[in-house]
Amino acid sequence: METDKASVTPLLIFGDPVKYPVELNKDSEYLFKYDYYHYGHFRIDKKDNLHFIEPTIFLQKHEREIQNWLKKKKADLGPYITERKVCIISPDGKYNSKFVHYVNEYLFRNTANVILYNAESDYISNFKEFYGDILKNASLVVYVDDQISTARTFYSIDQYIKSCGNEKRTDLIICMLSRITSVVYDEIESTIGKIRNRRQKCSCFL
Repeated sequence: METDKASVTPLLIFGDPVKYPVELNKDSEYLFKYDYYHYGHFRIDKKDNLHFIEPTIFLQKHEREIQNWLKKKKADLGPYITERKVCIISPDGKYNSKFVHYVNEYLFRNTANVILYNAESDYISNFKEFYGDILKNASLVVYVDDQISTARTFYSIDQYIKSCGNEKRTDLIICMLSRITSVVYDEIESTIGKIRNRRQKCSCFL
């Protein structure tokens, strides 16, 4: 078999990288405008972040808007949250804001039991021992978080809730900042929907 002398290797596979200026939306109502947004490598609560928004500062800057949003959310949920024995469970972390307390105040008139819990630093047996009865007696279990990115913490705590028995799982999610992808959002909605045959129960302010 004969072959010609033509080379099958291209002289140039890739050219030099081309750089383009990045134009940030400086007029954004929520991002880039204040000192709560950070870009770079941040390790928060054992998680690596490229983008990070400090929840406490964000809440301070947009307190009125968040309060109004919670009032509207209460009207939207209506009978679903009225006259219920509510248990709010929220991850306990270094950068927690007062958002969980605002949820209790504006949605439940400060009548909910609030559990702040770190699922990564405690055992499931301790969770059942200290909070099992509270969750068994609750008719509405609400997961509240300052911000959700991967939903790993939500799934961990939801399994802790499940371990308490009485077919308890998360009924509702209220979040201040959402960093989740549409795929993760759909997975969360599907998880809650399968439990209570109800959709659109994951609500985020931003």
